[in-house]
This record gives sequence, C-alpha cells and structure tokens, in this order.
Amino acid sequence: MFCIGCGQKLHEGAAFCAGCGAKSVGNASAQQTKAPVTAQAPASTVRAVNFKCSVCSAPLKIPSNARGQVTCPYCKADCLIQGLINNAEMAAKENINSGYPLLASPSTLHSKLISVLAGSPNMPLDVFEQAEVIREEHHCVPAYCFSCGAKAEYSYEKGVDRIEIVVDNSGRWSLTGTREIVVTDWHHDTGSISGNYVVFTPGNKELAKQVSVLYGDLSSSKLIDFDDLIFTSDVQMRSFNLPQISAYNDYAITLIANALEKDATDSFFPQAYRNFSLNSAPVIQKEMTRVILGMYNIVFKYRDEEFSVWMSGDGERAYYESLPVDMQRTKTLESKKQSMERAVESIPAPRMGALRAGMALSVIVPIVLMFIRMPSWYQWWYGLCLGIWALLIFSQLKKKKPEKYDKKCEEVRANHQRDIDNYLAQPSKIVNTFIEKKRGLRGIYANAAIGQIDVAPVQPVRNEKPDPNNIWGT
Repeated sequence: MFCIGCGQKLHEGAAFCAGCGAKSVGNASAQQTKAPVTAQAPASTVRAVNFKCSVCSAPLKIPSNARGQVTCPYCKADCLIQGLINNAEMAAKENINSGYPLLASPSTLHSKLISVLAGSPNMPLDVFEQAEVIREEHHCVPAYCFSCGAKAEYSYEKGVDRIEIVVDNSGRWSLTGTREIVVTDWHHDTGSISGNYVVFTPGNKELAKQVSVLYGDLSSSKLIDFDDLIFTSDVQMRSFNLPQISAYNDYAITLIANALEKDATDSFFPQAYRNFSLNSAPVIQKEMTRVILGMYNIVFKYRDEEFSVWMSGDGERAYYESLPVDMQRTKTLESKKQSMERAVESIPAPRMGALRAGMALSVIVPIVLMFIRMPSWYQWWYGLCLGIWALLIFSQLKKKKPEKYDKKCEEVRANHQRDIDNYLAQPSKIVNTFIEKKRGLRGIYANAAIGQIDVAPVQPVRNEKPDPNNIWGT
C-alpha cells in the first residue's frame, strides 16, 4: 500500500503516512495496539508540537499535564516520550513549577548566528563560505528565582552649579574684559532607597555565564507553568549543582545592590553627582522558587576548529566566548595605524626661534630708543610705533605657523584614516553580498530561511558586572 499524497510505501495498518502525514485510505483495523511503545525522537530542528505516533505516524498533540505518556487519538496506542518523562522526573525531584521553553525556529537561529558572525571583530573574509553548522543542541538549564524586598543607606556628593565672573586678560597688548564661567560646588549628602525586585540566578555551575547573559532581561511574567513546558526528546537536562546559598551570595545580592544603586541615581536626575556608594550591604527579605530555562547551543566548524554560540529560548540573544578571528587582518590593521602615526611624526615641527627673537626685538628696540638722544621727539614716537607694528606682525606669524602644522597633520591623518576605513568596510561588503544572495550557511541550516540580520558589532561577554538595567521583573 502506498500514500496517495507522496507515493511513499506505507507500513501495514498505518493510518497516516510517515513522510507527509496524509491520512491513509486503506484498512486501519490492525491499528488497535495497546502495548506501550516509545515515540521516535524528532529531528533536532523539529519542534515539540510535531511528535508523531510510532505505530501509525499520526501527529500527536501533547496535552497539558503530560507526564511522558501520550495516547494516540487514532490508533489508541500508548506512546512514551522520553523527553517528557525526563522533564516530569526533574520537576518532581527539584520542585520546579515554571520555566521558559524553546520557541525559536531554525530560521530564527540561523539568522541570529549570521548576525553574530557578521558583527564579530576581525571577521575572516571567507567565514560565510567555509563555516559549517554541524549541530543544534537543546538544553534545559536550572535557575533560581528570588523575589526580594531590599533597603539600603547610601552616601554621595551632589553638585550645585553657580555662575562666576572672571577677568579675561590674556596679555600686555590685549584688552581687559570679563566673562562668565560655570563652577560646580560639591556637597556631601546621604539618603536611603528601597524597592521590590525579582532576579534570576544560575542553578548550574557549568552554564552560569550563559544564564546570566541570555536571560538577563527576561521578565518573570514570560515564564509559563511547568505543565505547559514541552521540550523535544533530545533535550539535555542539566542538574541543580550550584547551591542556593552560593547563587544568592554570588549573584542575587550583587544584582539587587546594582538595582538599588540605579534607582537611587535615577532619582538624582538632572542633578550632577559623584562618589556614590552604598554604606553597607542591602537588607534583603527573600522568597525563592526554582525554574528551568530552555537554551540552544549552535555548534559550527571553521577550518577544522569548532565554535559554540549559545542562544536564548526565543533566539533573540546570543552568548559566545570565542569566534573565528583573522589574525592576518588584525596585524594588517595594526600596521596601518602605526603607519599613520609614523607619517604624522615625520612632519617637521614648526621652528619658532626666529619669530620669538623678532618679538623680543620689537619690544627691546623701542625701550633702548627711549634712552638714546633723538634729533626730535616725533622720530622717537615713530620708532615706538614701528616696534609695536613689528610686534603685532610677529605675533600673528607665531600663531599661524602652528595652525599650518596642525592642518598638515590633520590632512595626513585623514588620508590614512580613509585607507583604514576602506579596509574595515571589507567585511561589511561581504556580509551584505551574502545576505543579498539569500543563501544559507553550510550544514544543517543550508535550507533554512534567512530572516532579519543585525550587523551591529557584537562583543563577547565575560564575567561582566551585572547590568542593573537587565533586572528581571522591573
């Protein structure tokens, strides 16, 4: 018996085609199988909603409260889905009641990976041709959710601006005047701040950085009940191996202190401040729940070396520790910058000795003439005026000579900078060409669509101070 939709040969008694899912028109009397069997694991790019019955290949709808066993609505076979069993076991063992699922499509993950490569510093020019995506891993990572009420005392210096009038007298021959300047007076002050915060900390030592970076801005309102969390059967379940007290002391307290500082300093605006500090550790009352977070690990190979890019469950955020780097491009760029500096240094500095001597003589000669007997008073006055005139001319020449030197340096820098900018623009041109061709990366995403690509530079994140702007639930 063959499928009328795709022509594929059907197993005896199959109610649906395993290839296209079309319903079979043959006799399905042999479908009354009651023995528990295990459903076939879906491909790595297939979402959990696409599970199929292992007996008749009918699509399985995973109901809420599923705990590993799903009954096929067509052949009534009881199918055991290993991924659901693992999730249920962890939920019972670790007292988990909510989490964040894996929601990203292959197209979303593919596009995010291209964005990461496109924004990589010193990207190799052949990375899009040579890179091959070899694996998409699904991870279920534990975390702690702390709901905290916190309060702290702080001290700082606040700035008070005032207008001050100063005398402007730059030299013997300049006019005397006044001008206004703004002066900031700093005064010590204290205060207190309190608030309610929801922060999430890692529950697994190995993936602590990934949890902190990928889910730093997730709102707690986006968590869903554990009963509605469905992961593919190939999901890798991580254990709670980071003690709660360690997660609280190493992560939660720092996050809450940063949030208190941000709220306090925001209240100062638009007043200037400096030297802000919390006088002591914040007093915190806390409640804790345990959650699990879906996470992707995209592994690709470039020139026989493997690289990993971790992504959040929605595919919107990425974390990596290393990416392909073209060392030759790095050296070339550094060489171009050094050439620019050498070219500027080779420009001869202006010699000011003759101009300074001329200015000095313009002052000294009239003074000497005052003590020398002149034929008449108007000849002495004429010599004085001539000295003043010479002093003004030498002063202008002394001012313009450095300006001419600075202009020459700017021209040399601009010429070299254009060359550097053109060199830096090469990766962008390659990225744009790649995107215009709408061609996927080699490997498992070769046929995946390309969505929105963000080519903004991406920087690796390593042990950064938690960002108070990314506190969950604020």
